[in-house]
Amino acid sequence: MTIPDPLAYTPHEQAVMAERLYHAGMLGDRVPKWDPDATASESNGEPFNPSDHSVSTVNGYLMACSPAEARRVIAAEMVGKKRDGILRKNRGI
Repeated sequence: MTIPDPLAYTPHEQAVMAERLYHAGMLGDRVPKWDPDATASESNGEPFNPSDHSVSTVNGYLMACSPAEARRVIAAEMVGKKRDGILRKNRGI
């Protein structure tokens, strides 16, 4: 088994990895901590466009971004691809 290097991934991809490990029971009782001050953003300074990413990546990004950014990304998804895997999971944002 190969263990991926977390530093090779973006912060929102790291959050997705931590959640998957937690739900697989590989972290024991250690729950991944969420820091409200550490919000996700695009490294190139452009706004995150959900149409350019997979459902899993968008959901991971939404876990790490600020509430205002989450609303913006969901609105972009609603007028864009309208993927159920994103819109159903993030109702009420």
